[in-house]
Amino acid sequence: MGGLNVSTENGETFSSISNIFIDDFMAEANGDFVKVYIYLVRMFHSGKSFQISDLADHFNCTDNDILRAIKYWVRADVLGFTYDGSDNVTGIILKELKANPKIKNKRRKNIDITAIMSVKDDDNESVSDVAEEEAEEDSLDQQPRVVPSKTKATKARIEAVNYDENLQEILSQAEAYFDRTPTQRDIDAFIYIQDDLKFSFELMEYLLEYCADRKKMTGSAIEKEAIEWFKRGYTTREQAREDIALYRDLYVKIMKNLGISNRIVPTPSEQKYINKWIYDDKHTDEIIVEACKRANLAKPNAATFPYVNGILDSWKKMGVHTAGDIAKADEARYYTKKDDTKGKGKNDELSEVVRKLMG
Repeated sequence: MGGLNVSTENGETFSSISNIFIDDFMAEANGDFVKVYIYLVRMFHSGKSFQISDLADHFNCTDNDILRAIKYWVRADVLGFTYDGSDNVTGIILKELKANPKIKNKRRKNIDITAIMSVKDDDNESVSDVAEEEAEEDSLDQQPRVVPSKTKATKARIEAVNYDENLQEILSQAEAYFDRTPTQRDIDAFIYIQDDLKFSFELMEYLLEYCADRKKMTGSAIEKEAIEWFKRGYTTREQAREDIALYRDLYVKIMKNLGISNRIVPTPSEQKYINKWIYDDKHTDEIIVEACKRANLAKPNAATFPYVNGILDSWKKMGVHTAGDIAKADEARYYTKKDDTKGKGKNDELSEVVRKLMG
């Protein structure tokens, strides 16, 4: 059978997709992630601006689903961000793609339609094997990183700081940010971050910039932030910057839905709660935001992070993972309360129904 050509009917316009994306990136990605990338290419060719919510509406999914797809392509070095002077994301960049090293040495063959039509059921076995291998890899990637314990730096290591050019540069920058000479405790923190957490010079430099911008001006505070970055798996400056930009979007949603309008950055104690919800409890952005909405409805202008934490803890015990699970939990709670109203007077029961409708 001869080769196949592709043409358009009636001169309809199309968006161009990089062949490298099709050959090297598309096959390994989640189908929904591919849809988001193709739509972003479409928006590039149209020259139109958009909001994340526009994409979510188009694909009938949540904002968090879109952000998850964008985050995947950023980590794959397919997408990037543009920023303003305050490190706020202003746009998305379609990066120049390079061949994926995982498959760059594989032979690519011309498509044989007859071969496709005669695929045997036995071939499904190999596809299943590949899927199982990928699932195992994903599960390994999702394992929490064990934070190395901090040991006291030896006298030899402390003396070696004077000959460590990277660490000397970091300490020089820290002195400028702190407006004081770093203490031995500060130096110990940076030694731990470099030696045990294995931060590169560029990542340590951005960590210092990030903490200085948030008035975290001690070695211990910077060390705590470094541990959080280690848990998140940051290994490069760009990865940290882009990932933090995505989480900043969640911060804005949390503060907005709690009715906090005078600031967008949570306090350190509030960030502890958020980190617990994300990393320990594994709640999605959608679940967290919904809990904030309900907390604000229950206590307008007085909702607190502990109150939200109580809602999320109760949902976790009930096995809530999605919006659908919340609906089921609400239904179960409604019928439980309905049973409790049996035996009450009609006025009491009516009051309970009104309270339910209003609440």
